[in-house]
Amino acid sequence: MAVYIGRQVLTKMHAHHALEIVMSFKKSFLISKNGTEFEKSDCSIIAADLPHQFIGKDDFYIFIYLDAELNYTHRLEASMYLEK
Repeated sequence: MAVYIGRQVLTKMHAHHALEIVMSFKKSFLISKNGTEFEKSDCSIIAADLPHQFIGKDDFYIFIYLDAELNYTHRLEASMYLEK
């Protein structure tokens, strides 16, 4: 598991071999998953290896990364019916 807290986070399309949970502290962010249109969100769960792009301005955001190979990560992805 890894945790990152950052402010004004802007990324290009990328992917991680980890399930990612992103939460805002106060203001929403924009997220695009697998090249889809950007959606406004306060919390998002991104399946491991799924390309995504993040735009967060004027707030702090917390990113939690869970190892894609662990059993609890597989169970979480299966129970959430996450897009792959």
